[in-house]
Parts: sequence; structure tokens; C-alpha cells
Amino acid sequence: SKISKILKNADYLHGLQKRITFCINYNTILKEVKTPTLLIVGSLDNVVIELNEIAKSLISGVCELKIIEGATHLFPEPGALEKVAKLAGEWFDKCLNKIQNQDEVYG
Repeated sequence: SKISKILKNADYLHGLQKRITFCINYNTILKEVKTPTLLIVGSLDNVVIELNEIAKSLISGVCELKIIEGATHLFPEPGALEKVAKLAGEWFDKCLNKIQNQDEVYG
């Protein structure tokens, strides 16, 4: 019926408006991020990969994007979360070592 088509279009437009607002807000916010940032996404999560690539390009600080092969959203596959934890641990070690070295140099 016409009403159901109108409602479907309204739902679609409302969802689209929410996504556009989200992107505009995060575009502004992400440009302010100066802290080291690690983005981790599954290789089978195409939409999130694209969003993270955009985020990476906007973040003004050091930012890396790591992709877990064969993983989907939330990493439910066997071994995927372990890979995420390993990458995160390595990232924190690297960042904390840089901070510690700077403290030693600048006292």
C-alpha cells in the first residue's frame, strides 16, 4: 500500500539522516584526536573497514588500522579475539615505551 511505502521511505530517510549526522559529528571530533590510536577490524566487515579508513584519515595523531583476516564484526571466529588482544598488547607496549623514553629524555 502507499502508506507502507511511505513508512519504508521515512524509515530509510531517518536512518540516512542519522548516519549523515553521525559522520558530520565524528568528522569534527576525529580531527581533534591527537593521541595514538589503534583501529582493529575484521577483513569480512567491509562497511566497518571503510568507516575505519575514513576515521584513520581524519585522526591527526598517530593512527594505525589493523585488519584481522577472516574475521567479521565483533570477532566471533575462533582465535580472532586472541589476535585482537595480541595486536592491542603490542600497540600499548609500543606506545608506552615511547612515552617512557620521552620521560627519560625530558625528565
